[in-house]
Amino acid sequence: MVKKIGVFIFFLILNVFVVEGQKNQKESTFVVDTNVSSVSWICGSHYGCINIDTGAIFVKNNIVIGGDFKIDLKSLYDEDIDQELLRLTLANVIKSHEFFDVPHYPTADFAIEKLIKVRDNKYNVAGNLTLKDKTLPINYNSEIDWEGDTITVNTGYFDIDRTRWGINYLSKRFDPEDKEQMHVPDEIKILIQLKAIKLKKQGKK
Repeated sequence: MVKKIGVFIFFLILNVFVVEGQKNQKESTFVVDTNVSSVSWICGSHYGCINIDTGAIFVKNNIVIGGDFKIDLKSLYDEDIDQELLRLTLANVIKSHEFFDVPHYPTADFAIEKLIKVRDNKYNVAGNLTLKDKTLPINYNSEIDWEGDTITVNTGYFDIDRTRWGINYLSKRFDPEDKEQMHVPDEIKILIQLKAIKLKKQGKK
């Protein structure tokens, strides 16, 4: 009986230390520097860039555990067309209700749900992307580097299928019989480049 009581007390004390340890785990927020962060895109022969409106990366015990990002679709622009009027026309078509309907859905939102370290600074990232009020999971590989109070992220290009979010206009799969139609690829290549700075805690006044 004495032995059982001793074992019980040992595990009780151990549990207290575990709980206290969890309470003492440090969680930090790294705020995305939107001036030097962006999302690049390629669709068919066209390519361009989109600004990031807001974003943050969350770290606990020196491990990246998540992140939330808001992408400003109003800022979408094309970089491959030299003639300004044609360049603006293409951007406006992409923003129109046939595609991303930016007047009604001005932002895209992405939330990191899980990161798995592959090796060194390379990770597999799983998260949820919201477009036109529809949220779906996506998965991609990314390089994440951490130096001092700065985190940098470079995903390399990965594909998303626009039709998963109901953006079906000019898709060959949805207009297969229209031989005169100028189809647009379903796959959009995305590259995310981020720089995030650790948020300093404000002292009490």
